[in-house]
Amino acid sequence: FRPDLVLIDGSSYIYRAFHALPPLTTTKGKPTGATRGFASMLRKLISTYPNVPMVMIFDAKGPNFRNDFYKEYKANRPPMPNELRAQIDDIKKLSNLFNLEIIEMGWIHENNESYSFSYSDALEEIINICDLHSLLFRRFNTLSGGEQKRVNFARILLQLWIPKIDNYSRYLLLDEPFTNLDIFHELKMLKIIKSYLSKNIGVLIVLHDLNIARKLADNVTLMRDGKTIRQGPTDEVLQEDLLSKTFNTCIKVNDTSPKITFF
Repeated sequence: FRPDLVLIDGSSYIYRAFHALPPLTTTKGKPTGATRGFASMLRKLISTYPNVPMVMIFDAKGPNFRNDFYKEYKANRPPMPNELRAQIDDIKKLSNLFNLEIIEMGWIHENNESYSFSYSDALEEIINICDLHSLLFRRFNTLSGGEQKRVNFARILLQLWIPKIDNYSRYLLLDEPFTNLDIFHELKMLKIIKSYLSKNIGVLIVLHDLNIARKLADNVTLMRDGKTIRQGPTDEVLQEDLLSKTFNTCIKVNDTSPKITFF
């Protein structure tokens, strides 16, 4: 079995490495046991799956939704030992040396004290907007493809959230966001995206569905084989001749109803 991608639970690896080895230190007394164990575990994983892309995921500092919805989350878990805390930066640097992409799961506003106080409000607002109440306590890997799309979309909106008084420009970047969605949730996501255009947020979406592009976009960049064919206002780009030539398919554009058909 050769996976297409390996996701590594960095936090789990750190604790496993820390408890697997005796307390090792440098000659200056700096703890190194977890770092050494972490390196050994990575070498073994890389040798097991050579040339397979890998991503290391760490828990970031700051609040997350579990703290808000379950106050006892990690309540009985002891704090991280100082001997381990002293090695975290080195372990993350080590991950970079192994050419692993690192993702820290957390809120980008965690270091903004004024925003952090609003985390619960922001989370509740996004949950309501995306109608995720029924999914809150489901494990992500038990969700359907469409449900995972909805959760990931909500995560993105949470990162974009700012107080109304701080209405600075931001950008929403989406890659095929409507894949695996049923009609109801596709239309709901379209409505949400449109509403964000009035919040000083620019939206860039990668799409293959020409009808959604025509319905949603103000401007379109038509591409093929990584090259730009035409760029400009939607109605100027989504023309029958240009689309038919680009996709080597007979395509018709209905001017009276926003619909594109192909044969």
